[in-house]
Amino acid sequence: MDVTIRILSARKIYSIKINTKTNECTNMGRRVNIKTQEFVDKLLDIIKTWKSNILGPKMIDGESYSIDIADGGEVEHFVGVNAFPDNYSDFVDLIEDNFD
Repeated sequence: MDVTIRILSARKIYSIKINTKTNECTNMGRRVNIKTQEFVDKLLDIIKTWKSNILGPKMIDGESYSIDIADGGEVEHFVGVNAFPDNYSDFVDLIEDNFD
């Protein structure tokens, strides 16, 4: 499984790539040592009820996220701009706990 996560905000920028087959993970092109399958399992649990697209009002200094999950030939895509699922803070906590 390949997972790509991008978060753009005034506070932080993340560009995370994970390959669970090779256990490789990078953020902004730098290798990160995490338990990839454990991280992906937690991520999938958090986003299981998310809608594919959540769009809020247009703002210059807003926040956006995108998640692509490729497993075999299928790709799931989630994107949000200035509007977020109820448990978005759980997602942010997972990212910050592993990549800050």
